[in-house]
Amino acid sequence: MEKKGLVENLKYKYYLLCDIDKIDMPKYLSEEEQKEWRKELEKEKQELERKSYLKQVQKIGNKIRNLKRKYYLLCNPDEIDMPKFLSEEEQKEWLEQLKEEKTKQESKKGAKPIQKIGSKIEKIKYTYRLIMRPAAIKMPKGLSVEAQEKWIRKLYHKKLKLHEKFGAEKFQKVVLTFDKWKFKLLNKKAIRKGYLKFADKRIQYQTDEALCKDLTDEQREELLDIEKRSKTLVRVELNEKRSINYHIGVNRRKEQFPSALEMNKKIHKDCLKRNGQLLGACIGLGILGIPILPQIVGGYQIIAAFKNVQCINIQEYNLARMKSAEKLIAKANRNEIQQLREKNQELISDISKAKTRGQNIDTLNRIVEGMTSKESLEQMRALILQQKQALGEINKKENNNSSASKQDTFKEQADQIINNATSIRALQSMKSAVLQTAEGQMPNTTLVGNIKK
Repeated sequence: MEKKGLVENLKYKYYLLCDIDKIDMPKYLSEEEQKEWRKELEKEKQELERKSYLKQVQKIGNKIRNLKRKYYLLCNPDEIDMPKFLSEEEQKEWLEQLKEEKTKQESKKGAKPIQKIGSKIEKIKYTYRLIMRPAAIKMPKGLSVEAQEKWIRKLYHKKLKLHEKFGAEKFQKVVLTFDKWKFKLLNKKAIRKGYLKFADKRIQYQTDEALCKDLTDEQREELLDIEKRSKTLVRVELNEKRSINYHIGVNRRKEQFPSALEMNKKIHKDCLKRNGQLLGACIGLGILGIPILPQIVGGYQIIAAFKNVQCINIQEYNLARMKSAEKLIAKANRNEIQQLREKNQELISDISKAKTRGQNIDTLNRIVEGMTSKESLEQMRALILQQKQALGEINKKENNNSSASKQDTFKEQADQIINNATSIRALQSMKSAVLQTAEGQMPNTTLVGNIKK
């Protein structure tokens, strides 16, 4: 920690002396606070400039900065940082001055060969950043909000095409076929229950491990939400027979899908490091003259490394796909939420009333208890059935005809209870029918006759 603090301190002092605009301003400051922060920064700079031994550092730093500026003017002007705290008019003036400086540099002798070599270097840098760190690519200056969005879409579209060239789509077909066989095996009666128990225990263990750390209440709630969602997604995977770590279609939520990909990408990166270490050990053993075993293990590590590289490539490809269509996905999600709100207006109003009354609605039983109308209970039950269908708890496999027929009669009986609910007593019966729907139990058929009476 001390070393890191020392390095950061040295960098800070260097930037104060040579490139003050590279010092990041603290977030969420008002205009007055920003001005004060800038004044304090200038004072610190002046104090450092008084020290004689730092003057030489400043001279060298300024020379390096000027050389870098000249190089970027010729090869990549977007890399030159715009000074902070400029008004719109000042920004336009600065951009015009930059263009003038660029034309002057290009007219000088020896500029063309530097420009040719530099442009090639910048292309290599751009391609590397596009693959590894697209967020590090600097956006052209002076763009409107719409133009910025278009630029981001184009950037991720380029990244998409690049990963396609590296064989992302072809290898994804291999993953799809593997998924089919994998989920065919996991969906077998003898394996499915055991696999779900194992997956739930693993998720629970990971959550408990994370909760042991010093966290805020919000972070704890977020972890518990992630735990619930992770358990749900395991079941979604089994029903859709596709892995969430490779397919956008399974989990379209733009804030959740990247986290699943990033997590899986990290696993493959760790495996790739292990492949490199084991391959190095095998080469060493081979040089020492140990027969057969190093060759077999080393050969397997090469195949495993290729597989891990391609898996990372697929995940980067899918991340780029999502980023390039982020606006469309967000729009689709908004429309979905809007439709849900329109369909469940009575349910939403009942829940909001229960909240204003100070009623605790942390469990399904308490939510149902807070319902005051037939319509809201109908909507609640419809949502439960929809969720159950998504998780495959109502629509079982095609082979299980007997269980499917049981579920049909169960749905018919629950519908009958709801349709005949008119009185307060019937409303209570309807509440129990909704809870039975959630628990997957058969509703009490005697209630139907009682309600009619």
